[in-house]
Amino acid sequence: HSTLSWCSTPLPASRLMQLVYQFRCSDDQSVSYIGKTKRHLHTRAREHWLKNSAIKDHLLGCNACCDNDPMQLFKVLDGCKSDYKLRILEASYIKLHKPSLNVQLAGSGVEHQLRVL
Repeated sequence: HSTLSWCSTPLPASRLMQLVYQFRCSDDQSVSYIGKTKRHLHTRAREHWLKNSAIKDHLLGCNACCDNDPMQLFKVLDGCKSDYKLRILEASYIKLHKPSLNVQLAGSGVEHQLRVL
């Protein structure tokens, strides 16, 4: 398991909190989702499966992803201790990677603007 250096005690990535994460299809690397969570990554990943989400829809229709442990499809991109900075990191990663499963940003008709001073 990977660990990140901002933690004082090394933890598996699934146990880290306050992070930006990426879900990526095991078969088609262009299918991805980027989000943030203040909770443990495994808790947030489980929520994607239990609630209606673009990740759940993908998992239900993808044979390649079903053959893997779903936690192996989640990767920690970054993290910090401030929720404000976490939001900025999430927005930056979404803008950089343009994840195909982040439909709530593109499909709502609402434009989000990030202004960094």
